[in-house]
Amino acid sequence: MTVKIDAPSLHIMLGNGHIALGRDSLNHIDFTDISGEGHTSGRKIRNYIPYNEFFTISIIFSFEYMQIKINDEIRYFSKKEKYMTSKLFPALNNEGLEIKINCDKRSELVIKDFTITEFDNDVPEIIAGAEDLLPYTPAEEHVEKHSFDFCISGLSKELQDEIRQTNEYIMSLKPLKLKRKIDGRGVFCNIVYISEYGFSYNIHTQRNMAAHTMGWILYNTHREQQKYGGKRKRELTDKTLAKLAETSPEFAERMYNNLEECLGCACRGVPKTCNLDGCIICKKSFGLCPTLITYNGKKMSACHGRMAFKMTPSDFADAREVIDTINDIVAEEKL
Repeated sequence: MTVKIDAPSLHIMLGNGHIALGRDSLNHIDFTDISGEGHTSGRKIRNYIPYNEFFTISIIFSFEYMQIKINDEIRYFSKKEKYMTSKLFPALNNEGLEIKINCDKRSELVIKDFTITEFDNDVPEIIAGAEDLLPYTPAEEHVEKHSFDFCISGLSKELQDEIRQTNEYIMSLKPLKLKRKIDGRGVFCNIVYISEYGFSYNIHTQRNMAAHTMGWILYNTHREQQKYGGKRKRELTDKTLAKLAETSPEFAERMYNNLEECLGCACRGVPKTCNLDGCIICKKSFGLCPTLITYNGKKMSACHGRMAFKMTPSDFADAREVIDTINDIVAEEKL
């Protein structure tokens, strides 16, 4: 297929598995087996893709090997996929595998060309050297300590300028007092800004891939909740949307739509808090649960009040306006 996308990430659902391209591989699974019977055997996909330009994706699967190429570069090769030995897969294969393509919220995906070829017997020859493709570890590409400049070096000058402007602006805010730290491994970076009031702003980068989000800190363990006397430091999403609506209902509505809806609960650590914390999805009595956000008569279960933005100058301007509003709310509460 030949496609173009303007923001992370691109997801291809093939059979009962999936392939995820163009997102941070540190915290996510890039690839699940097309039989649906398990993940791959520890190998990572070199999943970086170009943005705002057309590129090709080629996927070949047979009972001998599976191969994924981006712009004719081999990104994944394996002779040990679970579907190759699955007793259930031949029937699924004979019936035909369903293919779906989607992208993240607010991303724009353009499909220019899509071709499916079925081989009766012979499949294309294995490209020389494909079998020598080693398991991918992000750390292999960069071992030095990360710096702010390194983290944004793969982005366009326009985006670098936006990030520098945003960095300078939010580091000057009072009383929010955001402190910056940099986490990462290999080519992955996470520039994190954290306030003592429980607010955080994150810029994730990998090569030319990037995204930025903001939200509210949730204590991860029952021990932390006991120590600090609650599940959250703060939760000002509802109040922020209401204050934004005072000057621009249209802008507040857009920011409400930027919230990342949580479709399930991560059940780890905190017992018997799910329903208390506003989870309207999982109906379980345990787990780290999303916040129930209300705005203009609507409700959404959002993870930590998490709000996602695209890597565009206009979205950086939006993010700065939201952060400025949060700073104003904190300042008013301190008076």
